[in-house]
Amino acid sequence: MPIEVIVAGLPRTGTTSTRMALEQLGFVKVMHMNPDTADPQVIAAWREVYANHFEKTWTSQDWRHFFDKRFPEYVAGVDSPFADFAVEIAQAYPNAKVILQYRDPEKWFISLQLLMKHICFSRWDTLCIWPLDDFYAYHQYMKPRLAWWQNVYNYPNAGKHMMSSYIDKIKSSIASERILIYKVEDGWAPLCQFLDRKIPETAFPRCNDAESLTNVCKNWKRKGLTIWIGWLTKMATTALGLSIIVLISRRKLLS
Repeated sequence: MPIEVIVAGLPRTGTTSTRMALEQLGFVKVMHMNPDTADPQVIAAWREVYANHFEKTWTSQDWRHFFDKRFPEYVAGVDSPFADFAVEIAQAYPNAKVILQYRDPEKWFISLQLLMKHICFSRWDTLCIWPLDDFYAYHQYMKPRLAWWQNVYNYPNAGKHMMSSYIDKIKSSIASERILIYKVEDGWAPLCQFLDRKIPETAFPRCNDAESLTNVCKNWKRKGLTIWIGWLTKMATTALGLSIIVLISRRKLLS
């Protein structure tokens, strides 16, 4: 399936709520790099895109091959990496609609920094999650993504101005008739009108993705530590057992 909707909204602009809204409107498969639910194959693929700066060399045909051949079930995407490569994806899919999602820049950057503290792990955190294949893979994906952000957005030095620079980039690169400038507080009406969907009778979904991601990261660290404790306990038990065997053997030899 071709990409139908591109949410050009940086993390912490309400992307989880928008993903839930799109799914409710019938866009069944929406790509979102949530560490607790993201497909490991998708994580690995985007890691390569960031690490190699494929946006500099890939043609529109390359981008279409990336989605149509490797991930044909997805029809939309929110958050990074979709937001980071929104211009390239929009060029590859000229019929896709673009939702330029924004938030007050100052509040946004404060929220982003709080989130980054939890998903950009220290060495100790990295050691904790090492036994967890999927979550460790997400951590490995975050390394080139953060380096890409530093190179392209001047993150974190750009501060709150990163938001306005991003908005200007999208507006100057994609035709205005393809873009809905949107914030989640606007709710269903402008979103449904733009996407030609009937307004649902249910309330617009609200999700504190920063809080949920923080809890996810904490839970994964606990799981990793539990595995480490189990391993170390087995090693200690084995070492103790071997020590006892050696001690008994020595006493038998001396008796």
